[in-house]
Amino acid sequence: MTAKYKQTFSERVAEYVDSPMMRQRIKVGRTICCIIRGRYGIYKTRATQKSNKKFKDSSCTCPSEYQPCKHAVALAETFLKKPESFVDADKLIAGISKKHPKELLRLIRDMITAAPASLQALGVKGFEEISEEDYYK
Repeated sequence: MTAKYKQTFSERVAEYVDSPMMRQRIKVGRTICCIIRGRYGIYKTRATQKSNKKFKDSSCTCPSEYQPCKHAVALAETFLKKPESFVDADKLIAGISKKHPKELLRLIRDMITAAPASLQALGVKGFEEISEEDYYK
């Protein structure tokens, strides 16, 4: 009988680094975040960078007991390896700030249509973020 090979933590992290499973990569100030398609679901992952290229204060919606989890470590490694693959929200906002107010309102309307949950940022009740489990209660 052949023993089943168990991956190391580093090997499990490597599966996600700069992979198609890591989407919607965003950088806001020193914080990076993304959506990761994991083995057991879709996870929201975030990490904040210190000044010396190390990351702190990571979080992930995965069920892992390890902190930081493999998704947060992969996110940090991806940013260090390929920072250009992240949308720089600060630069994006700087460009948006130059738009005419009517154009801004149209953009907001389009964003709400594309992602109704974005209404939570405006404090609209009933659009708070809920987990998939809570959705079916």
